[in-house]
Amino acid sequence: MDEKPDLVVFSQNKLGGVQNYFYNLIKSDNENVFTKRWIFTDHVLDNDTKLLQPYDICEEHIFQYGNQNIYKSTEDLVKLISDKPGLVLTNQHLELITLHKQRLRNKTIIFFCHDEYYLHIAAKFEFLIDAFIAHNIHFFSELKRILPSQRSNDIYYLPYGIEITNHKRHELNVSATLKLIFIARLHEKKGVYDLLKIHEELLKNNLNFTLTIIGDGPEKEKLKSLTADFNNIVFIQPKTTSEVLEIAAQHDIYLLPSYLDGIPVALLEAMSVGLVPIIYMFNEGIVEVVKKDNGYIVPSGDIHGICDIIKQLDSDRSKLIELSENAKKKIADDYNAETRFNDYYKLFSQFETLKKPIQKKHIKHDGKLDYPFIPQFVRNGLRKLKKVFFTNKLLKTN
Repeated sequence: MDEKPDLVVFSQNKLGGVQNYFYNLIKSDNENVFTKRWIFTDHVLDNDTKLLQPYDICEEHIFQYGNQNIYKSTEDLVKLISDKPGLVLTNQHLELITLHKQRLRNKTIIFFCHDEYYLHIAAKFEFLIDAFIAHNIHFFSELKRILPSQRSNDIYYLPYGIEITNHKRHELNVSATLKLIFIARLHEKKGVYDLLKIHEELLKNNLNFTLTIIGDGPEKEKLKSLTADFNNIVFIQPKTTSEVLEIAAQHDIYLLPSYLDGIPVALLEAMSVGLVPIIYMFNEGIVEVVKKDNGYIVPSGDIHGICDIIKQLDSDRSKLIELSENAKKKIADDYNAETRFNDYYKLFSQFETLKKPIQKKHIKHDGKLDYPFIPQFVRNGLRKLKKVFFTNKLLKTN
């Protein structure tokens, strides 16, 4: 019997939509075509909330790095990837640097562009990557724009799906307190502080509402401190996606004032149980999901626009119910994992024909910070500052 080809998946060791995206993808190998391995990269300086528990759906590894120079990291990381025929699904610099420095000739490299952050990585490693996947039509177009024209046929637009569950809004809220919910990583770029401004504005308008915040991240403790005096705000940390959906189904409106996103998994999941989304225009491709008949998109930073919509829905519960039903239908019709991920595995099955001839290119991945005589605390401190600077630059751009 022929040995199954490899499917090696990389993501960062943190809570977030990317992890849920790959979880749904790995689970959807219904014909069990591939031997799957999931590698979570974990930088010692990353203060984001780690995964609470293993997914246990395939062989899984946590690879910690940051206590040594980049060359040593790549030498250690490549040991987790065999050179058996198959694919490597990549997102970040570390695994791409590894695949460049430690060439695996039997592995086809597929890069996933989730949002704006990933575009510069795709451009830098274009020579190494065999195929590109974007699940957002906007970033599909952006990849076409920034990559060489001869790569156009190697870029694929593949919307993804979520598992459609039996969770649904427990009751049609026709008169009671309006229930708002935010489900995302508690990070500045997700608009968590705009969330507080929205809360403040709604209080000024004497709206009767509650706000549930589900998520974890670097801003959690500060947010809890800032909202400690409000009895209509509650923080919850469910352990499973099923628990999140059960809680979400008890609410009416999903708020996401995010400045940087692709197609958030939490958005699809919230809509799937009947929540009406009110979100920022964090990219042009989001209009493929949130339409006029199932939710609202406002310009980034438009606090008053969001509040006006919430007030309208509070006074027009029949409109709220109509949008809720349309949101559920949109996700069930267009974003069902059972059908969407079939397209991914059809592409993966062509890994041998997707493979391009190896190109040699010199890229200096290390810098002065990687010199052995540089103390580790200095190296990590400067890199942390660089990461903060880049994130702030993206926020200002958006």
